[in-house]
Amino acid sequence: MPFFLSQPSLVGLLMITIFLLVQGNNLQKN
Repeated sequence: MPFFLSQPSLVGLLMITIFLLVQGNNLQKN
């Protein structure tokens, strides 16, 4: 995955987005 390795900022943004989505789903479940 040379593209992702050359775009660490995009990977970080994607990870943050997924993290926020997971946290939001957990809050909705509770």
